[in-house]
Amino acid sequence: MQEAGCFPFAYSGGRHVTIDFTGSAQMAFASYWQRLISADEINHTSDFSPIFWHNLDSGVDASWLSAAWSPGGMAANVSKSIGDWRAAALPQESTATDLAGSWGGSTFAVIRGTMHPQQAAEFAEWYGGTLASWKILGSPAAGAFPGYKPLLDSPALKNATIPLSGTSKPNAVFVATAAHLVPIHWPPFMTAALTEGQSVFAGVLNGTETVQQAFRTYQAGLVRYAQSQGFDVTQ
Repeated sequence: MQEAGCFPFAYSGGRHVTIDFTGSAQMAFASYWQRLISADEINHTSDFSPIFWHNLDSGVDASWLSAAWSPGGMAANVSKSIGDWRAAALPQESTATDLAGSWGGSTFAVIRGTMHPQQAAEFAEWYGGTLASWKILGSPAAGAFPGYKPLLDSPALKNATIPLSGTSKPNAVFVATAAHLVPIHWPPFMTAALTEGQSVFAGVLNGTETVQQAFRTYQAGLVRYAQSQGFDVTQ
């Protein structure tokens, strides 16, 4: 949705939030994916489940639209297809665009009640913003992808190879893609939204509703929730 220019949330702090799953761009996005679902071109397994990894490893699934951290997860869960995978940029809706989206992002937080908050905060700051720490975070074992630009620009990162991808250089693809990420803002109640989404979109997976119908249901539910939490909502 980020790449397609129809990300449904906008939030810049305070009490106002935008929620839009039913605009024309969002419904066109839903229609695109519903066509793929109806044509049985998409596997309905849950992300990161045993059958999910099995399907990737056995050739049931030919591709995975994922993030730059995905090789870390794949390497730990596939065996037969080691060496066969290649990274590629997302397909574009238009030849005039070269856009990408971001799935996730990491945060290092100091929890309430910790005995040493100052030291913990100093460590979190070091761990998330120094070249030494990002060499740890960006290692194949860690599976993270650098948000630290000096490492992102380093030839060592770009030219690295991993067994999952044979002699290819997947990081070179990810680094190039990072320059075209579409900025987004998650709403402050995203955890609740993800929880509600599990039930709302269940009907899409079992074939009892379309993505378009689920988007409408999701829109109504999220607006009600946001308003119940004191937010002013633009739809």
